[in-house]
Amino acid sequence: LGRLPGELARLCPELAMRVADLPAPAASDPRTEEYRLFEAVTSWLLQASRESGMVLVVDDLHWATRATLLLLVHLLRAASASDEARLVVVGTYRDTELDRRHPLTAVLADLRRVPGVQRVDLQGLNLAETIHLVTSVAGHELDPDGLRLAEAAFAETEGNPLFMGEVLRHFVETATVQLVDGRWQVNDPGQIEVPEGVRDVLGRRLGRLSETANRVLSVAWVIGRDFDLELLAQVSDADDNALLDALDEA
Repeated sequence: LGRLPGELARLCPELAMRVADLPAPAASDPRTEEYRLFEAVTSWLLQASRESGMVLVVDDLHWATRATLLLLVHLLRAASASDEARLVVVGTYRDTELDRRHPLTAVLADLRRVPGVQRVDLQGLNLAETIHLVTSVAGHELDPDGLRLAEAAFAETEGNPLFMGEVLRHFVETATVQLVDGRWQVNDPGQIEVPEGVRDVLGRRLGRLSETANRVLSVAWVIGRDFDLELLAQVSDADDNALLDALDEA
């Protein structure tokens, strides 16, 4: 359990019941207690990785607390300075959830100076990858109706994997897709609606925008997927500067 096993009980109190003679966490000021906890977690993970190697996956970092992010930085700095560590840390986040005040923004800047840290920008799926995903979910090769369904899902989601999963789930819930004798049977999808899960994500993002930006986007949505700036200005009754500011914000 590393050099400071007793401090791990702050994260996992049940540890005291599982490990005999585990020392109690040291009582001190909050900053010292936090530092000792960071050291304990780092020592434990590095020690465990030396034996057989370790891959640590931390998902949705945009929802992590500041303390969790600082612990991650502490761990990565220690791992990069160790010659014996066999640790790979994979952290994922949505850059659309960040702004300049988000704690992860500062952490990402700090991580640029840590050796061994790489940033990988993930793009959406293309049509061929979307068909492969739908085929994998179905568990069999797609017939012509299934291919058309995959193409429709790609057109609506533009290859966003999160939205793709929600759209496929929506197809099942609305009986657009039914399982018959172990194979997908596709009914007429008609108009593809925005699934509830996608609505929640988009609603949360739109909720961070100003009232003006939301109003401009509402007008643009009525015009269509592609719109002309001059037409948008005429319909929204907004002056050019306010319109451009709203679009920049969006």
